[in-house]
Amino acid sequence: MMDGRRTGPERHRRDDRRRTGAEQSAATDAPAAAAARPVRVTIRVAAPVGAVRGLADVIREIAAEQRSRGFPGRSAEDLRAEDDARLAEDAERDQELESARRGASSGGP
Repeated sequence: MMDGRRTGPERHRRDDRRRTGAEQSAATDAPAAAAARPVRVTIRVAAPVGAVRGLADVIREIAAEQRSRGFPGRSAEDLRAEDDARLAEDAERDQELESARRGASSGGP
């Protein structure tokens, strides 16, 4: 202790008194954790490597699952009829809106 500072083991004892219990145990565990131990690392592929499924593949899978549960699905004819009905409804709404615009622009109510 030449200039008032502690060195060596004396210094460590003083530092240990200042640490909390968790800090002290972490400090004493550090040398044990630093000891080298042999380890084995195994790398595994998380997902099988293969062809990427596209949208059509997914749709086919969904249709197959639905058929297996007894849901036959709708025919192309049913889908077309529903589409036609939707288009007719949209055209009717467009005509109503166009009539309302013409009436509003000509000074009507």
